[in-house]
Amino acid sequence: MGQKWKGLGMKVNLLLNDLAPYKDDKDLVILFTDSNDLVFVVGKDTILSKFKEFNSSLVFSAEEVCWPDEQAEMHPNVSVGKRYLNSGGYIGYAPVVYEALSHGPVENYENDQGYFQRLYFDEEFKAKHNMRLDHTSQMFQNLKDAEEDVEVVFNKNQSWIKNTVYDTVPILIHGQGIGNRRLLNLQNYVPNRWTPETGCTICDNDTFSLQGKPKSEFPDVLVAVFSVMPTPFFRRFLERVAALNYPKSRISLRLYVLVEYHHADALWWMAKVASAGYKNITLISDSTFDERDARNDGLESCKTNNCSYYFVVDSMAMLVNPESLRLLLEQNRSIVTPLLVQPGKLWSNFWGALTKSAFYARSDDYIDIVTKKKVGVWNVPHVQSVYVIKGSVLRRFRITYSGPRWKPTMDIDMAFTRSTRQSFIHTYVTNRHHFGHILDIGTYTTNHLHNDMYQIFKNPLDWEEKYIHPNYSKLLSETESVQIPKPCPDVFVFPLISAKFATELVEEVEHFDKWSVGKETYEGADEVGDSGHLPTLDIDLRKIGFERQWQHFIVTYVLPIQRRVFDSRYKSRGSSVMNFVVKYNREGQYFWRPHQEVSIFTINVGLSQHGVDYKGGGWRFVRYDCDAKDASLGYALMHPGRLTHWYEGLPITEGIRYNLVSFIDP
Repeated sequence: MGQKWKGLGMKVNLLLNDLAPYKDDKDLVILFTDSNDLVFVVGKDTILSKFKEFNSSLVFSAEEVCWPDEQAEMHPNVSVGKRYLNSGGYIGYAPVVYEALSHGPVENYENDQGYFQRLYFDEEFKAKHNMRLDHTSQMFQNLKDAEEDVEVVFNKNQSWIKNTVYDTVPILIHGQGIGNRRLLNLQNYVPNRWTPETGCTICDNDTFSLQGKPKSEFPDVLVAVFSVMPTPFFRRFLERVAALNYPKSRISLRLYVLVEYHHADALWWMAKVASAGYKNITLISDSTFDERDARNDGLESCKTNNCSYYFVVDSMAMLVNPESLRLLLEQNRSIVTPLLVQPGKLWSNFWGALTKSAFYARSDDYIDIVTKKKVGVWNVPHVQSVYVIKGSVLRRFRITYSGPRWKPTMDIDMAFTRSTRQSFIHTYVTNRHHFGHILDIGTYTTNHLHNDMYQIFKNPLDWEEKYIHPNYSKLLSETESVQIPKPCPDVFVFPLISAKFATELVEEVEHFDKWSVGKETYEGADEVGDSGHLPTLDIDLRKIGFERQWQHFIVTYVLPIQRRVFDSRYKSRGSSVMNFVVKYNREGQYFWRPHQEVSIFTINVGLSQHGVDYKGGGWRFVRYDCDAKDASLGYALMHPGRLTHWYEGLPITEGIRYNLVSFIDP
């Protein structure tokens, strides 16, 4: 209204002034509500019908707790329902409402609710107009201290709110104070916004499309990438950011790398995308830069440069869908995040509800949203890790990662969403598309040369993408019939690990660099099962802390192939107490004498490229007088052990050859 806000009493005085022209209209019904925290469930006809059922000229909403509390005892006791008047919603005939507003003077700085409560205590006024409170939420539902009193009810293509305490159907839902958090959830469903039959009915409202538009018409976006702690698969994360299908000329890129561990990766990526056509690229690589300051710096950069959108991406957010940025912009919300979930878990990048102290709480629909049993665009109280903010919202409201004065050390993400809630800016999560997933970084360590290699348990999806051979999945496909080569009787060769895995494992053992002596006798083991008593120059995987991961690898990736190629009833446990990398070179061990292994079956995985890294080599199975060429880089040679497959490693003639060997089911 163009006036400076001076206090709650202004609500009384402003309405009094605007209602003056209608003060004598006895047929006019006036409904007053607060604006930022209320949802209408029905239209005006139903509202009028509900009002007339009260047989009153003026009805106020009621709540559980009195404010101002000094007037609590003056409220009459009630046998059923809420006792105290709430001025966030009232309805009455225009002359009566005008009389109520002009009943006594109220200063702008005074409390409007205290004013109306004193009016309610005026027995003469109350009796004259049969002034009533809606004690049982026939019309008004106040959510403060009553969040659990309500539930959403569905019937075909309709949805409404039911008060389960009083068995009533309120039609105006008021989320005053902390109740606003529950209101966010309820307004995802009412009125008729989502039902099991229709799904989301408002998801396409106010959206726009960028498809088919020239690049010059795409909004300019500041993309802020944050690396604030060591993160697995960081280079792959950066590649996914670069792969976003959005005109690079419309993107200003700011990369905040606040951990020294990723400095080299950041420089590698900057060099890689330098000629990609970005509007501009800025690297902030300073391990002394405070994270809170860095995030606020990103916000200020967007405001200063008048960007249309601000896109935050933390290094744990794997955006697999290259259309992610475009899809988020097209949704046209003030703040929106794509649903990302840790694979196989319920941990995601949003909170469905908050506790009274504003910490995480699980909403009733959280699991359904995460598992996509319910699909839509959901108003939620907290988002993190990746989101788009409209630049106009940043410039209009005070959004910050700084904690409040009473708690400046507040968690950074919580401080951010607290500031959005304080400004009544809604934050949304969309699960309408598959966008990607969240990495598990909680236990990531940097103790090894190649730390991603050890992530098979915590981040199996990304681990598999990086370390499993690209043709492995075809071997188990139900739609593709792939023959597995068999160079000798019961000897099978198949793709297993990626070239990256082979390279990193070799570098890891060479970094460890404590090779066994390669004796001709089976002596000198450090412990039972240690490969040190084998006649090979090798390093046992337990020496580099990789045995548990490799055991899991065998069960997950090797046994499915074993079950396919060996048509028997034998069910392998996948147990292997000896797993080691063998090193062959002309200056040391360059062959493996004929031997028989204490295993049900054995795998030899090629870690070197024949003809490039070395020449010669191969395998000879003595019983069958059969030679098998070396498996290619990343390929495994699998064969039975014990009695049938006495074999030898043929000499290399030059170079260095590495093999990973496992004796399975000894």
